[in-house]
Amino acid sequence: MNSFHSFIRALALATLSLMAGMGQDRQFQPPSASPQAAPQAVLAPCVADSLTLCLNNGRFQVRVTWQVPSQGTSGVGTGVALTGDTGYFWFFSPNNIELVLKVVDGRAVNGMYWVFYGALSNVEYTITVTDTITGTVKTYTNPSGNLASVADTAAFAGGNGLRAPDEEQASRVEETTSDAAPDLRPSTLDLRPLSSTEAGCSPSASELCLNDNRFKVEVSWRVPAQGTSGKATAVPLTGDTGQFWFFSSNNIELVIKVLDGRAVNGQYWVFYGALSNVEYTITVTDTQTGLVKTFVNPSGNLASVADTSGFSAAATPTPQPTSTPSPTATPTPGTGGTVRIVNVGPSGLNAFRDTASNTSTSSIKVGDTVQWVFQNTVMYHSATSGTCTSGGDPYGGGYTDCNPDGNFDSGTQTSPATYSKKFTSAGSFPYYCTVHGSIMTGMVVVNP
Repeated sequence: MNSFHSFIRALALATLSLMAGMGQDRQFQPPSASPQAAPQAVLAPCVADSLTLCLNNGRFQVRVTWQVPSQGTSGVGTGVALTGDTGYFWFFSPNNIELVLKVVDGRAVNGMYWVFYGALSNVEYTITVTDTITGTVKTYTNPSGNLASVADTAAFAGGNGLRAPDEEQASRVEETTSDAAPDLRPSTLDLRPLSSTEAGCSPSASELCLNDNRFKVEVSWRVPAQGTSGKATAVPLTGDTGQFWFFSSNNIELVIKVLDGRAVNGQYWVFYGALSNVEYTITVTDTQTGLVKTFVNPSGNLASVADTSGFSAAATPTPQPTSTPSPTATPTPGTGGTVRIVNVGPSGLNAFRDTASNTSTSSIKVGDTVQWVFQNTVMYHSATSGTCTSGGDPYGGGYTDCNPDGNFDSGTQTSPATYSKKFTSAGSFPYYCTVHGSIMTGMVVVNP
């Protein structure tokens, strides 16, 4: 890693651009893809350099430009090749990977080459992909504030030559024979520790230790239509970041990073971007405190996620379990009280709805339990205890107006997840969604 000051400066740049648009009150929209029909005047083979990736047998040239309008800064992404089909780009620091992209030969499925990419931040950027054989150019523009994973399975015409699909493509063909369209769901994440066992991580093919070996990341995946499941194979990239593949080492499925954001909001942050949409569960364990958080991706969902309230740096250490950690951090409701249900994101709304009061306020008694039921299969929400000091628009940096107090935190979840909290003392307990900030708040009032 670079020096602390260099890292913090890079982190601040990435943070400001992230804050510029995170948590908009809408579904994440994929960036626009604009093919240019006319071929280039002069065709030339792809030549890889620090700003250019040459993918899929060197046929496709990929370049990225970025800008942060609020800061008046812009630049060109630095490309790093990973496999013959896949590479990544960083913008601010080589330790902070921003974007991973692959070009897959899908001709055996639909006669086309496919372009996949997953983002680890929401900076404004433009991806330009050029087919150096035909001269066809396609651009993908991501607006500031959007966090996207995209699968374009009609990106480039493949021509007459068909080759047998690789292992990953064959799996997708089998999986989608009943649907006519290829299955491009984001795959699982499973990260392998980089080195040290000091913080409780031990190197293996299914674990990765990130951020000074503090965070252990594991992932499980499954394809119900095929009756298959397993763990991803992990490959470390930097001290903070790793990648995963499921079906073939040439086809990376998921990239994840854990950043130290304590200088911004006292939290460690978890980012991941997917290149397919397989069902998977990411399990992240803070080996210093024992806190476990899970991120569940439903089948068919293509996701890029930023959890900036992932792990509190001030969490109270807990003994490490002697067995495999539970796949969910949801506490079990206690006995002796009633359970109040609060629907999270009902009917696509960015809101909390208590089923008894039909408002965002739950009035219960000491000993009762509140259970939050996440109902949106696409948009991520959380139930995080704390207050928002203003009712302002969170899209312009309103995350700084909401501060967790550590009483409870569901983490970012989608349906069919639930989270429960038993309240053992009287008082008022405000909470909010870390994705939507001050526009999505609730209150638990506990009576004696």
